[in-house]
Amino acid sequence: MSQSREIDEIVVLAAQRLVRRHGPDFTMGQLADELGVSRATLYRRGPSKLELLRVLEQLGDVSKRALASTRERIMDATAEDICQRGFQHTSIEQIAKRAGVSPVTVYRMFETRENLLIHFIDERSPRKDAGRILEQHGKPLQEVLTEFVETALSWACAHPGLWRAMMFVEGEAAAMLQMLRRDNKGTYVRLVAFMEHHANTGCLVAEPPHLLAADLMGAVAGSALLDQRLQAHGDAPAQVSVRDRAARVVETFLFGRMKTGA
Repeated sequence: MSQSREIDEIVVLAAQRLVRRHGPDFTMGQLADELGVSRATLYRRGPSKLELLRVLEQLGDVSKRALASTRERIMDATAEDICQRGFQHTSIEQIAKRAGVSPVTVYRMFETRENLLIHFIDERSPRKDAGRILEQHGKPLQEVLTEFVETALSWACAHPGLWRAMMFVEGEAAAMLQMLRRDNKGTYVRLVAFMEHHANTGCLVAEPPHLLAADLMGAVAGSALLDQRLQAHGDAPAQVSVRDRAARVVETFLFGRMKTGA
């Protein structure tokens, strides 16, 4: 058996002992102490925390749920940090503190703050669902837009602070948010393409598609903000579903814009 293989087995055995004592949230510093080596030696010769947890999962020492919980806590902590401090002021150290893990754990999982935020946007924003909905060109226009608005309003209601942090950004924060997107196909860009398609097929009046998209996004934002304000003051109307609100927003938007029979 090679020396590197022996080191791997020793590391795994030490990690198993730590899991029994501390659960899957042990730190790499604790692992180094358990092995009697420096952290630098462990980082240079050992696996990453995530790689190690995956090995422990295969051995039955860590459940998939426990393995996922650390990542979920980091994502939840990222959302809290963004809501309170904005995208441009987030930090690995503060996120780790909120998540109850060491900064090294976050760095091992995501490598950089930018990568963490990229994964966060991909996983936690509604852009993927919105994109999927807007690609349904075979469905009636009003039905697709109602589903789109319902998705947007539902997400805004579930994550009001995060929604405001992502919607109402400008200057440095807006530039950073744009940079973090993996591609240029944000929700607004997809909505513009959707409007252009239906204008070209004769379903919508001949208005610039970016203005149509902006008008609908503005209506969604207004509805979401009003709902949040009413909720905060305890004045929200009872028994009005998100679906009903979405239908009203779309009906108002399409009045005078959708051609007869579309």
